[in-house]
Amino acid sequence: MARLLGDCPLKVPFHRLFQITSKPDIEAAQAFSNGQWESQFTRQLNEDLSADWTQLHDLLNEVTLSEGRDRVVWALEKSKKYSTSSLYKLLTSGGVRDSQMMLIWKCNIPLKVKIFIWMAVHDIIQSGVQLKKKKWSGPVECATCDKIETSDHILSQCPVAVFMWAFLRDSFGWQSSPANCSKFFVEFVDRRRGKRQQVLIFICAGALWTIWKTRNDVAINKKVLSSPLVIIHKTLMLIKSWRPMLKKKLQPIADEMINLMASKAQVTASDAY
Repeated sequence: MARLLGDCPLKVPFHRLFQITSKPDIEAAQAFSNGQWESQFTRQLNEDLSADWTQLHDLLNEVTLSEGRDRVVWALEKSKKYSTSSLYKLLTSGGVRDSQMMLIWKCNIPLKVKIFIWMAVHDIIQSGVQLKKKKWSGPVECATCDKIETSDHILSQCPVAVFMWAFLRDSFGWQSSPANCSKFFVEFVDRRRGKRQQVLIFICAGALWTIWKTRNDVAINKKVLSSPLVIIHKTLMLIKSWRPMLKKKLQPIADEMINLMASKAQVTASDAY
C-alpha cells in the first residue's frame, strides 16, 4: 500500500486498515496494477473498514505516478539536508527565529553579556521577583528605591537606570528613553539599520551590563553609589575596553559615539558641581 500522501504517513489516518493488511510496507508502484490500486487484507472488511478503504481509494486515485523513486528531503533547511541545529530550533521555538535576539548574538560583545541580555529580555535574570519564585528569603524590593524588583525595573525603571538612559538620550539626541526591554528593541534598535544599529547595540549592551553590575554592588555587596555620574564613567570605561572586539569598519562610528558620551559626561559633571 502507498506509504505517504500529504504531510503524514497513510498509516496514521488509516491505521485500522494497516493493522490487517498483509503488505503494510508495499510501495506505491507495486500497489498500482492494471489501472487499479490493490491491497490484500488478512480478513474481510466490515462496514467501517470498507468506508476507510473507500476513502483511501479515493485519495489514491488522485495520485499521479511518475518514473523514478521518491527522494527524502529535510524541509527545515534550504539545502534540504538534515541538520541538528534546525531540529533544535524546531523543538525549542517551533522553528521561529527571533530576529531581535539574533542582533544580540551577532554583536561584538562578551558572550556572558549576550546571555545576560537574552535572560533580561525573557525576564529571568535574578531579580527579587525571580528569586522569590525559588523560595529566596530576601526582600523582593529594589535595594535602591524599594520598588518591586523585576528585570525591567532593574534595567529601565530604577533611578540609576533612568539616569543612565537619560544620559544616553541626551548624548545621542533620542526623543525618549526605553521604559522596558521590549521598547528598547522596538523604539531604538529596530528604527536604525546598518553600522549605526550595530554600534548602538554595542554601546547599550555596555550600559545594560554596567547597570546590572552596579545593582549587584548595591544589593549584594552593600556598596553605596556615591554619585550617579559613577555609572556613566564605568560604562565609558567598559565600552572602551570592548572596542577592540568590534570590526574595524565599526570602530570609527563607535569612536564618534564614545566621544559624544565623553563630552556629555563632562558637561553633566560641570552642571552637578
